[in-house]
Amino acid sequence: MASPEGDRDASSTATLVCTEMKQFENHDEIVISTEDIHNWDLPSILSHAVVKIRVDRKRLIEESSYFRGLLLGRFCESGLDYVAINWNPETFISVLRFMFGFHLDVTSDDFVTLHEAALYFGIETLLLKCRIWLDELTSYKGSQSPQLHLDGLIHIWNYGLEHEVDYVAANDFILQLCTSYLARNFMWALSFKSFTDIPPELLHSCIKHSDFTLDSEKHLFDAILLWLTAIRSNLLPLWFAARMRFAADKATDTILGLVRHPKAKLKEIFKQGDLSHLKVRLTKFTQKVDLSGCPQISPGLFLLSVLPSSSADSMFRKIIEKSPMKFTNVGLDSSLISPTMGQMLSFEAVEEVDISNCPSLPLGLAIELFGKSFPSLRTLKAAYNLNFKTPKLCHFLRKVPLLTSIDLTLEISPVIPARVSITSSSQILLPQRSMPLGGYNYYSVQSLPILSWPFLSNITELTLEGRTDMNDSDLYNISEVCESLNFVNIRGCTSVTDCGLSVMIRKCEKLHSILACDTSFANNSALALCCSISTATQQSEKYSSLIVRKLQNLHIGGCNGIDGTVLSELLSGAGHLRSLCLREIQLIDDAFYKFQGSSLQMLDVSDTKVSCNALSRVICRNRNLKYLKTRGCTQIVQQQIATEETKLCMSSFTSNELFSNLGKSCQLEEIELGWGFSFLFLGALKPAIRTLRSLTIGLGASLGLEGLNLIPSSCPLLETVILYFQVIDPNSFKQ
Repeated sequence: MASPEGDRDASSTATLVCTEMKQFENHDEIVISTEDIHNWDLPSILSHAVVKIRVDRKRLIEESSYFRGLLLGRFCESGLDYVAINWNPETFISVLRFMFGFHLDVTSDDFVTLHEAALYFGIETLLLKCRIWLDELTSYKGSQSPQLHLDGLIHIWNYGLEHEVDYVAANDFILQLCTSYLARNFMWALSFKSFTDIPPELLHSCIKHSDFTLDSEKHLFDAILLWLTAIRSNLLPLWFAARMRFAADKATDTILGLVRHPKAKLKEIFKQGDLSHLKVRLTKFTQKVDLSGCPQISPGLFLLSVLPSSSADSMFRKIIEKSPMKFTNVGLDSSLISPTMGQMLSFEAVEEVDISNCPSLPLGLAIELFGKSFPSLRTLKAAYNLNFKTPKLCHFLRKVPLLTSIDLTLEISPVIPARVSITSSSQILLPQRSMPLGGYNYYSVQSLPILSWPFLSNITELTLEGRTDMNDSDLYNISEVCESLNFVNIRGCTSVTDCGLSVMIRKCEKLHSILACDTSFANNSALALCCSISTATQQSEKYSSLIVRKLQNLHIGGCNGIDGTVLSELLSGAGHLRSLCLREIQLIDDAFYKFQGSSLQMLDVSDTKVSCNALSRVICRNRNLKYLKTRGCTQIVQQQIATEETKLCMSSFTSNELFSNLGKSCQLEEIELGWGFSFLFLGALKPAIRTLRSLTIGLGASLGLEGLNLIPSSCPLLETVILYFQVIDPNSFKQ
């Protein structure tokens, strides 16, 4: 039996408050009542930022399960006179009028909003009305329903798919009805330009549907051809266009023509009239723009994509006409583009752009364009861009102030950085001086050329791999403006000195990842990581301010300038390391005995003189190890000479115990083995290599035919096998 209090709540009135602050500068409000619902002036009501609606609680409870639970349940709102409605005011008022007996027309434009509101507020009568409307619409017996267009059908189907997990029973009928309608009316769909926007999942479901007619099947091939011809193959990466079975020759010819003879090719395209196939697809929903591997993409073509459609063609034609006869994409004069920048469209949703390996798109001019069109850009990938000089980096960071990550990688394989020794990389270099182990002298940097207009960027991740044109001055300027830097990749930057690196490390206090393989990283840089900041306010936090204690990734492979004592001090403080590369560094045993970390996931000690005992000690402490590289470690199989540190160890390990501990401790995904490994150890390793995906066996290891036969059963997930200097009968691979 209902309580008196419940009767009182159900029969009283409540005030629903709808707010839409975003569209209005002033926060004026209006109060209306459902008692006067016949006289509501909707345009006038919706012109207010706040709409307060006095309604009968009993009617709300009868019509809506949402309000039934809210107003009769044990919620704090059940005793309140005001209930906030976080919904679109126009949609909610239409739904409210329906709940109070007013007629509501459902159309393809508002089906989604009405159905979503009906689901949220639990209005069964409105859900039924929406279902009946869609069922009648998609069951139209004459020619195709005049009330439904293909873009509306796609929109409704996408809505049903997005909410399929949340409301399986309520939304399953939407997918079924839309798929069935499209299957029966394929030729109707072909008549719309939006046919190419049909999601692949919908097309696949349509083809498999039982209502897919013979007539529709006849036109399926034509429909797919229409899809393929709508692809803007002129803007595809060259490697992708070349492997297309459909129109590969035409696509590659156009791409190569735009690269070799851009002005002549563009004039030829102009004669065809429509330039839409040269525009990169950009919408207000685009979040990532991937143009990597497109040699034909030039500033002009990009500009064509970001200008208003009404003026893009004519303005682009003028740019090409005014360009010199020997016009090239790379040499396009920025003065020809500058007058159009004020008319460029802005795509605020774009947060990532990849223009890697785009030789016709100068990075400097590209950044100018991105700063205008992509104001929210945060990630820029521009690897293998040869026409950009690193010294200009700081200047261009001002153009894109929100940028947090930039990748300017260059190929470094032709260089042998480990054999290069750099002692000076700028006209006036920081003086080289040795540092005592317990302290660090902060070098004077007054003589270095610095920026005349200092500013602070938001860059946190910086990749300059292979940039041999970068010197100490550039590195100093970068560290001046990138105080938030926490990840830096300078692998193969052979023109930077150890002193220059140490200054950057001291200035970028938030660093937790340093990838500096094949550089001049040596004692100065290592000690800079180990020294606390010497400001007065931080003296009390000396140990917590050490950069080395925050390090997560340290890659210094090939950096032979660091001595064993300094390396030991470095690793003794790097207890949080997850990834460590010490490739080709020889004196690492003592450092490993002092290393206390237990979070390593990747360890590379290739071509070092690490002993079996030292390596085993690290493996036993790091059970999350997934990547291990020990190829070229000759000392693993040799008798270890006892040192002061090894004498302090509680136990010593043999090769057999090394692989046994590895098998018990880790779940590996990649491993490289060499000296000391035999196929006899596969049994001990088996628990660790069940998840293995890549296996490399090098000189000094003995795999043999027996080991090769054991690999498939021991490593069921294996994808890659690389063998160096292994004597195996070629016929065994056939078996």
